[in-house]
Amino acid sequence: QTLKLQEAPETVPTGEMPRSVMLAVDRSLVDMSPPGTRISVLGIPTLMATGGGQRGKGDNGAKSVYLRVVGLVKDNDAHG
Repeated sequence: QTLKLQEAPETVPTGEMPRSVMLAVDRSLVDMSPPGTRISVLGIPTLMATGGGQRGKGDNGAKSVYLRVVGLVKDNDAHG
């Protein structure tokens, strides 16, 4: 399962967009957080090829970072 983790709106400075990172979730952690749920995540930063490179040409192409989730808990606060 792929999730998009976004920082809490109340922590974003006025006039700026919230930052986000993609999460890769599997096994028992799948379907633990429906959209809008506030969570805390323990994950392993991982690189993923996003294209742009040509095979055999020595070009590594573009890469993006995602988190491979190994732990996930729902936050118990007034907003969630």
